[in-house]
Amino acid sequence: MKSAPILIIDKTGLIGEPLSLKLSKEFPVVLISKWKKFPVITDNKYSHIIFIADENGSLEFLPQIIKKAKGINSGFIFAQDMASKDIYAEKVLGLYSSSKVVLYGDIFGNKLILRTESFKSVINKFIYQGKMFGKIQILGDGLRMTHPVFINDVVDGLIDLVFGMNDKHSLFYLFPKHPVTELSLAHMIQKANPQINIDFIRSDPRKGIVHFPQNGKYLLEDKYALSKKIRAIDIYGNPPAGATNEGKENTQTKYKGKKSFSLKILWVLIFLFISPLIFALFFSFLGLNTLYLAKEEIDRGNFIRAKSSLRLSNTFFYVGRQASKALHFQAKIIGRENNLKRFSQNLELGHKISQGVLYAFDSEIYFSKIFSGKSDNPVDDFSKWQNYLKSSIVILEKIKAEGKVSDSFLQKLEVVDPFIKLLSNASDVLPNIVGIEGQRTYLVLFQNNMELRPGGGFIGSYGILKINLGKITEFTIHDVYDADGQLKGHLEPPFAIRRYLPSAHWYMRDGNFDIDFVKAASASSNFLYVETGVKSDGVIGVDVSFVKNILHAIGPVYVPDYKENVDENNLYIITQSHAEKNFFPGSTQKKDFLRSLYRAIMDKISQHNVPYLSVAQAISDSLVQKHLLFAFNDNTQNIFTVNGWSSSLWDERIDDEKSVNDFLGIIEANLGVNKVNYFISRKIDHKVAIEDNGSISEELNISYKNASTSWPGGGYKNYLRIILPEDANISEISIQNVSQVLIDAITDPLIYEAKDFKPPPGLEVEKVNDGNKTIYGFIVNIPVGEIIKIKIKYALKNNVSNLNNFSYNLKLFKQPGIDNLPYSFSLEFPNSFNVIEGTTSYSKKIVRDENLIVGFAKK
Repeated sequence: MKSAPILIIDKTGLIGEPLSLKLSKEFPVVLISKWKKFPVITDNKYSHIIFIADENGSLEFLPQIIKKAKGINSGFIFAQDMASKDIYAEKVLGLYSSSKVVLYGDIFGNKLILRTESFKSVINKFIYQGKMFGKIQILGDGLRMTHPVFINDVVDGLIDLVFGMNDKHSLFYLFPKHPVTELSLAHMIQKANPQINIDFIRSDPRKGIVHFPQNGKYLLEDKYALSKKIRAIDIYGNPPAGATNEGKENTQTKYKGKKSFSLKILWVLIFLFISPLIFALFFSFLGLNTLYLAKEEIDRGNFIRAKSSLRLSNTFFYVGRQASKALHFQAKIIGRENNLKRFSQNLELGHKISQGVLYAFDSEIYFSKIFSGKSDNPVDDFSKWQNYLKSSIVILEKIKAEGKVSDSFLQKLEVVDPFIKLLSNASDVLPNIVGIEGQRTYLVLFQNNMELRPGGGFIGSYGILKINLGKITEFTIHDVYDADGQLKGHLEPPFAIRRYLPSAHWYMRDGNFDIDFVKAASASSNFLYVETGVKSDGVIGVDVSFVKNILHAIGPVYVPDYKENVDENNLYIITQSHAEKNFFPGSTQKKDFLRSLYRAIMDKISQHNVPYLSVAQAISDSLVQKHLLFAFNDNTQNIFTVNGWSSSLWDERIDDEKSVNDFLGIIEANLGVNKVNYFISRKIDHKVAIEDNGSISEELNISYKNASTSWPGGGYKNYLRIILPEDANISEISIQNVSQVLIDAITDPLIYEAKDFKPPPGLEVEKVNDGNKTIYGFIVNIPVGEIIKIKIKYALKNNVSNLNNFSYNLKLFKQPGIDNLPYSFSLEFPNSFNVIEGTTSYSKKIVRDENLIVGFAKK
């Protein structure tokens, strides 16, 4: 038996046409659209009536259609644009309670872009502008929310309702649950076609928020893949012949032919011919001049004037660009198209630079409002901050990639690149980190790298940082001994701490002993909870060098409580004098001084004349040099591990038979209970040899110099650990050119703590396997005023004898807390191979993790 037809009424046909086409494959369909006279609905039996509302006249038939649907007991689906002036959901359900009401968002699709009826859809307008003119014009600041939805998804959603899905609901949403700003939408389109530019029109006459009935059911997936849908659209090229030119904003001056030209008209024509050139040159000069003025103000730290200059520069460049567009005709006449092209590109570049930096300043406004607690709506302001920041990063990174700017500008981008990378790569988790999604509590470890430990330095103090809705609501500093004194019970310390410090118990002050900071942070966080009952969401590690970097950026600070001027050069001595000298557990002198110093630094940073670019550079340097570390308890950690912001042992390299993945980390732990690392210098010489038989042997020479003479220095009792690839085997260790007898370290406290225990003759070496790394550890003493040299010989498990080509990849793992590591590298290889990539000798002061790659091929 033939099923009853489905009636679709859509005056515009935007949705009705593709819907009827798809339904007609399974059911008989009757489509009534604007190309047919609207008929009186016959008495035919319809299984469903689908009414697509249109504000231009179709709604007058709504009561008649609903009456028809009730009379024949057919399913009735009413679909309306959520942005409509009047929403008829309540009225429809009042007339026919069995109806299903669907509100859809800004529909878009290939066939809709050129349809006049669809131009009220923001996304279609943006795509049309991109195809037609190569640019998108955004009204206002671009932060108005929009709800784009792909036409195919609207059709599929309506078909689901026809098939009886979601029968328990009457109101449905066919638009994304999470709207996007018009600025973000424009960037998605620009990402699909990078040739499209984005411009702003200063005023936005539209109302701000779209209101729609609540308690409906969303028919689209929770995370709508909008970017993927946009990439499915043809964004490249010009519209086909016959396309409408609506939206194009240009004026054409028409001259009526006259029988004779007067001299006056001739001069007018000459002026009209050259005036675009005059305007373009004039405004480009103004734009360039004010841009340089803005740069000078930024260098001085005067950001209010810099921002004002940037706005003027942006406007001047925009006017200059518009004027230059009228020069194409003149340039073609005189054969100067290439000159005009270069001139236009320079104008475009100036506009982009001013726009990108201006976005950065706009983001700073919302950042300041949030973190100062002056924001009335932190969630909304955080979203605006992110949008402006992302826009700034996209523009500036594109400028950097194109390489068309001066070296000085590129250098300024380079020095803050890690900070930009942090904000960009972590943008998706930043709301969670700064408490937009609920209060976050962080343990801040103040690690004194003058008493070096694997995680950065001895933990003398710690802070509790609480952030809610982007604002620091609480930051307290505590002496670590206050917490350690509350520890009840016993936690077994690492072998080296128990035997060589020695300490029979493990406390927070020694919690960062693991080579991997993520694991060390987890231990410290656990100590905080066990000792004080405070749970943390993550750990932030900072050392003395981080504070020095900040002081280098902002200049000296005055600490009124101690009547001291503190700068990067005297920080350590003054800190030792007020915080460490005559210190005893229970004393408050350390935390009191740190609190005063923190307040002085924050007061200085809050001043408007501070060079914030230098502060950003200080944070960037500290990130890559591991003086500022982060670790989190949730999945946020993955992003920080991958980007190298947690000093994790995670290795991104893939094991491959044609790759020799070498690894070297030199990790020190000061177990002498002093601050001697201020006086310690070191030098590394690393030799690698690929033998004729394909085996790989290495020699590591470490030279330590202890320049201390008195307090707070002393002898350096260094528990030295060497991180090597898995199954790397040490064959020899020499100290002061004396080859040591190597024996396995005695790690059982029942043995080495016995009264009659005598250390065995030779050098005790601890060996530990950690993932795909093998770690060797032993004690080295560097007396006051002496130089101690250590030589370590070892071999890798790899063999390259059967390979015609391979790569040698060495990853150098820098220890947190060390400022720089003078390092030299040399690689010897058989004559049967040629070097096809990289260099076999290398010398550098290591301040961050490094990768050295050398490619080989047989002759």
